[in-house]
Amino acid sequence: MSAELPVLAAVATRLPGGELHLAAFGGVVFPVALSIEAPVIMLLSASTALSRDRAAHRALGRFAVRLGLVLSGLHALLSLTPLYGGIVVRVLDVPAPIVEPARVGLAIMVPWTLAIAYRRYQQGALIRAGHAKSVGVGTAVRFGTVLSVLSACVLAGGVPGIVVLTSALSCGVVAEAAYSGWAARRHVRPVLPEHGARPPLSGRAFARFYVPLALTPMLSMMVLPMGAAAIARMPDPLRSLALWPVVHGVVFHLQSYALAFHEVAVAHLDRPRAFAALARFARILSGLLAGMLLLLAATPLATGYFVGFVGLAPDDAALAARVLWFALPLPLLRPRVSLMHGVLVAAERTGPITESVAVFLVVAALGLSLFATFDPLPGIVAAYLTLSTARVMETAWVEVRARAALRTLQRRGSGADAPAT
Repeated sequence: MSAELPVLAAVATRLPGGELHLAAFGGVVFPVALSIEAPVIMLLSASTALSRDRAAHRALGRFAVRLGLVLSGLHALLSLTPLYGGIVVRVLDVPAPIVEPARVGLAIMVPWTLAIAYRRYQQGALIRAGHAKSVGVGTAVRFGTVLSVLSACVLAGGVPGIVVLTSALSCGVVAEAAYSGWAARRHVRPVLPEHGARPPLSGRAFARFYVPLALTPMLSMMVLPMGAAAIARMPDPLRSLALWPVVHGVVFHLQSYALAFHEVAVAHLDRPRAFAALARFARILSGLLAGMLLLLAATPLATGYFVGFVGLAPDDAALAARVLWFALPLPLLRPRVSLMHGVLVAAERTGPITESVAVFLVVAALGLSLFATFDPLPGIVAAYLTLSTARVMETAWVEVRARAALRTLQRRGSGADAPAT
């Protein structure tokens, strides 16, 4: 899934609109769409933890669809009514040339949130039922659909870049959602009992569990539009906004290998000695991800990738390669953060997850505000320097707050067999 952004960036630079439409996508469409989607992201973790039986699975499904419909309706209002100018344009304060292309792209992305809500709910149940392989197949279906739409638009010729990018993403998530529903009907329902030992979480109990989870990505995703707004107020904003999705694609791709680690931890922490094994794996994964980014930044590989694959001009490629150095803590620390979040979900203490992301957001907001005020650096450099600092503070916070959850899991006789180190 994380391979989408680099591919989209590479295609966008070769389409009508070029850098302008890439800036519209990276500066408005993608950050806004992700911010609206944020409350449904943790449905994957919720479903992995709660889909213990068919009754619980159905109850969570009703909630997922309703939440997706509400948020997709909000997305439609923002993109198709005067709210777009009143909220999106004024808040982000993006350069005038990308305002209308971004509106078109945002409108095409209306199905995005509902499709993601449904597929993440089904994917969590698949993981719980031991069919994580189906999640990977669904990702392949999504990526294949994205490539097919991109190819069709490129062959057709003359299709604006923003239309190509957002159409490919929308079609991809809808295809993945359809496959996930089919896979769940085939693999999940036959293995789940109709009713479990505990009734499904509902009412206040469900709210105490899910609201902190929902707030976590909502706060985290605010960094993208906040970063775009800050970059728009720094030197050379169009250039930095065009590079924003390009660099984000590389960094997010590396982090993506650790994002799924969250669900793996939730699914396995009830096994003996699981925490020690998971912690070792997190350390190995951190070293691999940081090493890959370091290799890319320190060698001509970065220039070759940004010029040869993405299609950036040499000066832009040099700046993008420079930014990778400032992004190093993001993949380095992501596995440990994911592990600690998994511990907190397994212990049903989700509040500290929100706290840690709030720390990340506050540090990022302060840093971006300072850089936007004094603008001593190019916007894209300032943004990643700030995000990396925020990740360090987030990691420190969640390490401290997860200790009690680890003790809780130990008392239950689960796999959390060692303290956080």
